[in-house]
Amino acid sequence: MDEMKIFEKLDKLEGIANKQEVNLAKLTVSVEEHVKRSNMMEDEQKEIRKEIEPIKAHVSKVEGAVKLLAALATIAGLVLTYLKLISK
Repeated sequence: MDEMKIFEKLDKLEGIANKQEVNLAKLTVSVEEHVKRSNMMEDEQKEIRKEIEPIKAHVSKVEGAVKLLAALATIAGLVLTYLKLISK
């Protein structure tokens, strides 16, 4: 190969390397933005979880109260049925 062809190939390789550098810079910016958005979303999810905890506690208490009322109603129904059977 003569020197001109070698220099042409080196110029092409340099051009390719420059394009790769530009692409890498763009991808780096994109990844940094993605990481920033991901961190923001994680922070928001933590805040939402903190706000939901009292609601979960309330729902749990209401469920317990409903179960207690159901148990009392069942007992009352059994007692009334027993009393009716005895009174006959």
